[in-house]
Parts: sequence; C-alpha cells; structure tokens
Amino acid sequence: MIKSILLVDDNPSVLISLQRALSQIIEVKSFYSCSTISEATNILNNNSIDLVLLDVELEGDESGFDLFKYFPNPNFEFIFVTGFEKYAIQALRLSAADYILKPVNSNELALAILKVEKKSNKIKSSDVVDSLKTNYDLENPKITVLIKKGYTRILVKDIIRCAGKSNYTNIFMTDGTSILSTKTLKHYENLLKDFGFFRINKNDLINTKFIKTLLKGRYPILEIEDGTQLIVSDRKRTLIRKMIFK
Repeated sequence: MIKSILLVDDNPSVLISLQRALSQIIEVKSFYSCSTISEATNILNNNSIDLVLLDVELEGDESGFDLFKYFPNPNFEFIFVTGFEKYAIQALRLSAADYILKPVNSNELALAILKVEKKSNKIKSSDVVDSLKTNYDLENPKITVLIKKGYTRILVKDIIRCAGKSNYTNIFMTDGTSILSTKTLKHYENLLKDFGFFRINKNDLINTKFIKTLLKGRYPILEIEDGTQLIVSDRKRTLIRKMIFK
C-alpha cells in the first residue's frame, strides 16, 4: 500500500501538476517534492517513502539515474516521468515499475500507480518489456518540448535544426513550421546528442542527416537541405568535415 510519495523534478510546475493529478488518483499520507538528487537522497534517508516519481534529466549534469548510486538496492518503488523515450531501456534495467512520458496523461499515471500497488517483490522483465513496446515507439523516438502554453511532443526525425537565443530555443521542422521552446539550446543539445545532432556554433544545433554541403571560405558555411546557411565555428570545423566527407 502506497502511503508516501516523493516527486523529483527540476520544473516547479511539473511538481505541482503531478501532485494534483496523484491526489485525484490515490490517497496518501504524505507527499514530498524536490528538484535535486541530493535533496531526494536526504528525504529518502530520513523518511519512509513508498514510491518515487522522478525525471531523468535534471538541471546541470544531474540525472534521475544518479539516485541509484546511493540506493543500489532500493526499498521503494519508482516510476520515471520524463520527456524522452530513449531512457526506456535503462529504466527497464533498473526494474522501474513504469516509465511515463511528459506531458503526463492522467490515465497512464493511474495505470502506473495501479501497477505499483499490484507489483510483487520481483518484477518480471518480460512484462515490462511488453508494456514498453506497447506504449512507446523506440524506433521513432519523440521528445517533449516545453512551450509557453504547456507541452508538445514531436518526432526527433522531423527536427532539422535548433536555434538558441538567450533562454529560448527555436526548433525548425521538416514541414516548414517552427516551435519556440522555453528551454535553452544546451538542454536540446543534451537531449539530442545521441541521435545525430551536432552543435556547430554557439547558437545552432543541427540534425546532421540534413546537411547538404560545406561552402569553403574564410568562415566555413554549412548549407542545410532547407536552404539555411550557418557559419561553423573554428573549433567545430574539422569535425564537420569528417562528418560530411567520411
């Protein structure tokens, strides 16, 4: 029986909406929330926590997976709540009770809570794999993009490039549209680095499969298939050439 829940996310609005949604699903004695692994560790060491819902990508270099360096054999159940599907297999290896993508659907959350309540001491990996295959398309991963009015989900393969400006990022899509996100370019660089994206200068992150050509000159210019031309920084010049002419 779930009596206490800890929520770990670096976005205060997510913490609020998660607690609100959980309160409509299950009655618990205590809710705890925090934004860092050190805070989560302290709460877990000093309180009896039955269930942890945590994001994967936290501020700075922290990851939700880091929590299990301190709790290699956790005595609590845990559910990952994140914006990206690529962590599903790693979550599976840790025997997570479930893996939910943002924006969180209340039905999916309710099913995850039910799974925790019914879960036996030993989880069957095959059952989790079947669940992941049913709910998430790992061949065509999506990311959750934070925008001013909430969230939207987009296919990684449909992103041509990302352009950063201050604390915002403009994401350019293959259909000619663009999405203004309230996350930094660094956030998307970390999110997309394993999917063929490369930061060519301070402000531009590109999907390398859309590179058309590299124009020679005093300052090398990379031409993208949508016709955009971007300057490549001196530090990235050699790497870009290797990508194009490999």
